[in-house]
Amino acid sequence: MTVLALIHHTDHVLRGDIVLSSRLDPKWNHSGWPFQAPVTPFTASLAVYLILVPGVVLTLRRRLWARYWIGAAIVLAAIIVVVHFVPGPETETPAGIFAT
Repeated sequence: MTVLALIHHTDHVLRGDIVLSSRLDPKWNHSGWPFQAPVTPFTASLAVYLILVPGVVLTLRRRLWARYWIGAAIVLAAIIVVVHFVPGPETETPAGIFAT
């Protein structure tokens, strides 16, 4: 899950750079601080690492087990659904992702 989050955020950063350098529709830029100047919902999304990194560390120390990861998966899946599929001004739909 942590590796997927890293890949996902890397995708945001790279597509944000493509949008800016190619002068595409700025609504497709879903990157932000610390990789670009403005603080955006992307910046807030980096908070997922507050769930993932301690989970990895504590799992490796054998202090967390499946219940933690099931709860984390439910919370993170809910966030993904809201951000990518619930209509709103900041929704990053799959169509917008592929258009970039």
